[in-house]
Amino acid sequence: MRVVAAIRTAGVCLAGVLLAADAGADAVKDCNSNNLDRRIKGCTSALKSGKLSKRNKALAYAWRGDAYVKKENYDAAFADFTTCLELSPSEGACRSGLSVVRCHTAVLTSGDVAGVEEHCAYLKNSPTKAQQAYFYNLLGIAHFGRYQFGQGSADPSLGKALDSLNKSIAIGAEIGTVTADDYDFRGVAYLQNKREPGGVISKDANKALEDFNAAIALDPSQAKFYLHRGYAHNQLLEPEAAWADFQKARELDPSDPAILDAYEKQRKYSPEGQAEIRRQLDEILRPSPKE
Repeated sequence: MRVVAAIRTAGVCLAGVLLAADAGADAVKDCNSNNLDRRIKGCTSALKSGKLSKRNKALAYAWRGDAYVKKENYDAAFADFTTCLELSPSEGACRSGLSVVRCHTAVLTSGDVAGVEEHCAYLKNSPTKAQQAYFYNLLGIAHFGRYQFGQGSADPSLGKALDSLNKSIAIGAEIGTVTADDYDFRGVAYLQNKREPGGVISKDANKALEDFNAAIALDPSQAKFYLHRGYAHNQLLEPEAAWADFQKARELDPSDPAILDAYEKQRKYSPEGQAEIRRQLDEILRPSPKE
């Protein structure tokens, strides 16, 4: 499962600063743009102009680094925030931006729980509930990255993942920030809580189903939500409901290998599949016409 972290740095308004530095009005406007490609181009032009003061250069690197973070180009972002900090060691935007990149790196390193706890601590300690919720979401993802699939509750990483994801969703529910992906990810974790190591059936399949229902209610356009709900229906011995979900998933994304695999495996248990099997048996068992 691909994890995309959407951490944002503190906003840095560069318009007045760069205009005063005479870096070029177009470059200033572009560097301060919310359009990420335009911002990167503008900040790069401003930096190349040679007309920025040392602090203004630091701010331009910070704002471009922020754009790189949002485009998930973490190497470029790390370089920009590092340069920013070298130019202006006391600049808050430089420090917070570097923390953001390090947090992202920890998140994208599967199972780096210690890295998330260290580099994403600014989210946990934030007075903003949305950032606190996001910290526990990231921590849950990290714990889940350490989980040995098939072990269920025998692997403590699963329990820790669910504890953190539950905290994240509880906080997010208070302020209305829970996303469809949040519910879907926790649902996937619930499906892994097997009744016994190496087993197939989850003891939390009903909870998983509730989460996938919530995800679909928030965003009915995502094929993966129907795929995952189909898995939950199968674990609850509801093959017709699973078949309906796999059909919907295939309709939304007919090229996804996991969806196609689930669709083909479930098809033989569907009314259509059973009818096809009966037709084939009839063909085999039909007496040959007498000559």
